[in-house]
Amino acid sequence: MRNDRGIVLLNALIVVLVLALVSATLLTRSGAAMMRAVSVQDAERLDHHLDAAENLVQMLLAEAGRDGQIVHPGQDWAAETHVYRIGDGQVRIRITDLQGRMNVNWLAGSEDEMVKDAFTRLFQQIELPLPLLDELRDYLAPGGPRSLPTYLRRSFPVQPRGGPAPTLEALRIVNGFDAASFATLSDYAAALPWDSRVNLNTAPPAVLAALLAPFPADVRAEFLRPDRDGPIEHLKELRDLTIAVLETEDLSDLPLDRMTVTSRWFAADIHAEHEGRTASRRVILHRVDLDDAQPRVVLRWALPD
Repeated sequence: MRNDRGIVLLNALIVVLVLALVSATLLTRSGAAMMRAVSVQDAERLDHHLDAAENLVQMLLAEAGRDGQIVHPGQDWAAETHVYRIGDGQVRIRITDLQGRMNVNWLAGSEDEMVKDAFTRLFQQIELPLPLLDELRDYLAPGGPRSLPTYLRRSFPVQPRGGPAPTLEALRIVNGFDAASFATLSDYAAALPWDSRVNLNTAPPAVLAALLAPFPADVRAEFLRPDRDGPIEHLKELRDLTIAVLETEDLSDLPLDRMTVTSRWFAADIHAEHEGRTASRRVILHRVDLDDAQPRVVLRWALPD
């Protein structure tokens, strides 16, 4: 009898232990599932914040470049940072005029010496080695770069197709560019359709100096003055002064067809915060038609936090 009781007690203890282990496992899985659910909800909430911020960006850019009006850094959209509360979170927005930068896609198969010279001067101004410019031109060459074997031999092989880049970020893999040099280039260049022009009002001094170098010294001095009163209202200002200085209306050897005073392409970096969690996104916007009520989002992608 005593042995039977011992066996029964032992079996009972084993059953209790098994039940305890099963309960602990279920509780652990339940807790993990709850944590995953909360994480998914937080991610969805941040996505909603980012979506709302996109709408805010479109509102901020509603009048920028509409009907061909001038675009300049004194306008509301150009504030260094826009901060908005959304519920119990917030978003921070920074908008950039992409047409205030040199268009790398001008290099895609172009034999235009003015383009080559302008980029050479830009790289010298921003202290990037000229061999990097050669690599960039090679990468964008129609049909793919001549240095294709070096891309195929990488630990993660890539096969560039050549031609215009869809975004500047697509050029991170160009031979020779590290994080620092690419970050420098990103402040002065963009990847846009070939026929886009540089906005003289929003271009930084290094870009202006690179573009205006072929103009007479008096013209360069006037349009590079940091204390200019107000934006350039019309490209005619540059044209008329150049004609007066050169005493000729033949300006065919100057890159006036690469310049403008308005813009249709913008980028916005958006950062959302909610209860200690963050998410970031970059969007590219384009005013397809001059009379569009707002520019349209044509590209978006997540940014590392």
